[in-house]
Amino acid sequence: MVAGEERDRMMERLNEFRRCNPRIFYGKKADHWVVEKWLMHMEKLFHNTFVEERDRVWFATHHLNGEAYRWWTDIREDPHADLAAITWKRFKELLYTTYFPQSVKRKMERDLRSLRQGDRIVAEYEREFFRLLHCVSFVVRDDEDKARIFEVGLRPSIFRLV
Repeated sequence: MVAGEERDRMMERLNEFRRCNPRIFYGKKADHWVVEKWLMHMEKLFHNTFVEERDRVWFATHHLNGEAYRWWTDIREDPHADLAAITWKRFKELLYTTYFPQSVKRKMERDLRSLRQGDRIVAEYEREFFRLLHCVSFVVRDDEDKARIFEVGLRPSIFRLV
């Protein structure tokens, strides 16, 4: 295929993708869950619309706006940046580094370790535990460590049974 035909094919695929109403990421740093939700939404759409791995960054960057678009423009215009080396995995790492800073991750780690069941039913506690764990999965060494952290947060009457 010649370059023009390839460009036309990609634009057609992008227009098909846009018909699924992908969310726009604006890059507001106020809520770190926004980036998490946006990435999950994009990955779901990629899966549902059969977007190939090699095209994901290109599709995603068409759905950045505001501060996030400026962030991507800065990367794209950096003369030292190797855009071809920015895979979807690397793109997510860069996005997390910018919009999900270490200070927030450290706070979430503390929140995970201090999480207690309290008045909640086990299912509610478990849901909150895994929501936090998803974002700071690096804090657990293995399944045994994960189970130990979870059990410590259970109500004492339940913990004794475990």
